[in-house]
Amino acid sequence: MTMVKREEEMLVVSDLHVSFGERKVLDGISFEIRKNEICGLLGPNGSGKSTLLGAVAGVGKKDKGEVFAEGLALSATSRRAVARRVAVVPQQTVFTMPFTVLETVLMGRFPAVGRFGKISADDIETARRALKMVDLEGFDDRLVTELSGGESQRVAIARALAQETNILLLDEPASALDPRHALSVYGLLREKRREGSAILIALHDINSALQWCDRIFFLKNGRLFDVRKPEQVDTLLLAAIFDVSWTIYPLPDGGSVAFPRA
Repeated sequence: MTMVKREEEMLVVSDLHVSFGERKVLDGISFEIRKNEICGLLGPNGSGKSTLLGAVAGVGKKDKGEVFAEGLALSATSRRAVARRVAVVPQQTVFTMPFTVLETVLMGRFPAVGRFGKISADDIETARRALKMVDLEGFDDRLVTELSGGESQRVAIARALAQETNILLLDEPASALDPRHALSVYGLLREKRREGSAILIALHDINSALQWCDRIFFLKNGRLFDVRKPEQVDTLLLAAIFDVSWTIYPLPDGGSVAFPRA
């Protein structure tokens, strides 16, 4: 296994390239995410956000480059070893197999238990604790195929939490959630950050990134266009990324909100 010493850097992406046919989707992407940090990934449709998350997770296509999770090169290790370090929440989760909610969340324990290992009482307690975190306590025996879109999304988040990894990758985790549950999920991610996690979230909503992220990675045309802290984001940057004019308004708490202008 290839290791790299990166001190506080939990996730390191180095010179990542992805192409589909003649189309270059990601072109030399490099960045790092430290422990105790939430980073947002923003860009227009087609900029490569979901492709980047898949490549970083070790499950998507990658032509060139390397990803290091807690110092381990993902290309040089097994899927199980990757899953012990990195948990993924896909966008708009749809379940097609009629497993129960508890069974689905327990799938997050497989990297720790092993393919032929036995689920223990501690594993079940971990899964139930994850369900409680996403406000699905008491849903154990419900079939995932009978859930609403928002409930399915929260099951996917609980499954990732049950992996108990230090790195979380999330693709629009609140897109199917009502405001109360969206706030709860972002609050939960802040708690994971305080515990030492490194978190990368692909987002469409600039204001969610301004509110919840420590740094924002801006993608455009498959390249990492810029990296800013929320307080450094300005209208010139947003116009360059999204090809539309913006207005940014300060908030009393020191934050800001941004709106596109017609």
